[in-house]
Amino acid sequence: MLEKFGIMCKKTHRFTRINNINEHLKSIESEFVGSPDVCYQLISHIVNIRRQINVGTHYQKFIELLENQSEVLITNLNTRWLISVCDTYVDHGTNQEKANALVISTYVNMVKLADTYIYTLSDQSIDQSNFSTHGPDNELWDGITQYCMQAGDMFHNLNSRICLTLESTPIISQIWLNIFERMQKNKNLLSKVSSLYQGKDSFY
Repeated sequence: MLEKFGIMCKKTHRFTRINNINEHLKSIESEFVGSPDVCYQLISHIVNIRRQINVGTHYQKFIELLENQSEVLITNLNTRWLISVCDTYVDHGTNQEKANALVISTYVNMVKLADTYIYTLSDQSIDQSNFSTHGPDNELWDGITQYCMQAGDMFHNLNSRICLTLESTPIISQIWLNIFERMQKNKNLLSKVSSLYQGKDSFY
């Protein structure tokens, strides 16, 4: 198990998206019991932005909260939500904010994938033909949950953000697309994980 590598894995609730936004916000509100109110306020703006609801208004409030309460938010939000903050900057920030936030998000997501690999693919005691019970309800550390091998959208979202961020630098974008194509053609962790994907949308 992951503990033998010094990584403590524990069961947590499944982070499932609920179609009704009010029910979804209510379902995650319990995560912020005992935290400053501003934490849940920020996350509620992120959820609305992701759902494309009054994006301009919610993004402005998102920025205002971070500018006025940055120390409280950064100290009290777990890593899972801090990455959501970074992804929001990637999707809606300035070019500099996009680039800087993407570095953080990419790094943490790769650690998440590596930890998941250690816990699942390298553990012979786990049935590798079925990862449905070894997915997002296993927390790896500080709110970061295992990557769901069968249906996870992490790579699709991450690659989309990388491509959009690189659009302003055509040569660097071309380098990325070329390397990405090579990664798909060769044996590596990315190609291994993509072979396990069973989702209805594109893995990349």
